Formats: sequence, structure tokens, C-alpha cells
Amino acid sequence: MSTAGSLNASQPELIRQVAEKVVNGGRILLATDNDAGGYSLGSFIREFLAPATPHLKILEDRPLRRGDDWNDVFKSTSS
Repeated sequence: MSTAGSLNASQPELIRQVAEKVVNGGRILLATDNDAGGYSLGSFIREFLAPATPHLKILEDRPLRRGDDWNDVFKSTSS
């Protein structure tokens, strides 16, 4: 699911509903930007999902360089 860097009012609940359907032992990957907004978004989603998804491993992935976002990474590799 893409959040485009932020969540609207309905997205947290939609993400939770999908996460609850992931099988026991499954993983969720939060691919957020490597900046303050990305860290904040990842933390919020992780904390929001924790009570409903103790059966899942929640992982995070960010671009290597501080300040980069995934669009920058994709653009630089496609040139």
C-alpha cells in the first residue's frame, strides 16, 4: 500500500485491516523515506499495528543516504 508519504484519515484503519489478514509469522515491510517524515510515519504505523498484529514481524527499509526518499533512489537508478 502506498501512503505517498503521509496518511489520510481512513488509511490507518485500512492498513490495519489488511495487516490482520496476513498469516501468522508473516512480515510487513514499511518502506519509508530516510528523513524525519519517514521515521515518523514508520513509527506511527508500527505502533498503530502492534496491538492488532502480534503474530507479524514488522520490518522497515529506507534509502541508504540520510534525506533521500524512494523516488530519488528510483530516479537515480533509472537514468
